Amino acid sequence: GAGAAGAGERDDRKLERDVLRLLRAFDVRGLGAEGVRGLISGGLVLRPADVFRLDVERLLELPPRVSMRRPFGEISAENLLGEIEASRGVKLDRFLFALGIPNVGAHVARVLAARFGSVDALKAATREELLDVHEIGEEVADSIGAFLDDARNRKFLDELVNTELGVAPVWEESASSTLAGMRIVLTGTLPGMGRDEATALVERHGGRVVSSVSKNTTLVVAGEKPGSKYAKAEALGVRTGDEALLRRLAAGEETLFDLED
Repeated sequence: GAGAAGAGERDDRKLERDVLRLLRAFDVRGLGAEGVRGLISGGLVLRPADVFRLDVERLLELPPRVSMRRPFGEISAENLLGEIEASRGVKLDRFLFALGIPNVGAHVARVLAARFGSVDALKAATREELLDVHEIGEEVADSIGAFLDDARNRKFLDELVNTELGVAPVWEESASSTLAGMRIVLTGTLPGMGRDEATALVERHGGRVVSSVSKNTTLVVAGEKPGSKYAKAEALGVRTGDEALLRRLAAGEETLFDLED
């Protein structure tokens, strides 16, 4: 009896942590730890995704707390449900950041969102594909892989984004896809923009910045003192260009076909 009770308490604490993590991810502020415990003890939330199945009637039926006040009145219940409804289209980068993946901060989350565009695409990514993304090193790639390989995490994500709940983290590119499908290497010092700015330009227009030159590289953009990557591109017959060419391609003023001999 005592063992079963202890296991039940541990399960409730784990569920509480998972629900609070979800609420942070979706920026739902109207429900703290005490409120979550009330939903769990009242049987309204048996797993994290149940937050998106709440309705006003069930919230109003929750029993009073020790203070003899019910946890929700009609207005507070409607306000909470309004927050939950608005959160279903949470931005993908915020969603990924708030999941708490080790070594994935806000900036890396945005890089991942821009590169993969959806939770499913990120889940399907190989370690090599992660390492191809600018600013994703081995430690970050392994952290993402370990998080997504965990059965509990995958179940949590699947229940949120692959059900009838209407939860859909979104990522909308704000520019055209003039560089779509291109694998671009940056080398040397560009005269008019820093490395981060150039990377953002490429990703904003649908391209990918990769760290090494291979026969699959679309373009090597070289600045001052380009070093060995430029030499390797020439040896492999990979197209090279400067910052001005990158800007023209991104703006749609020129295409790869225009560059063919």
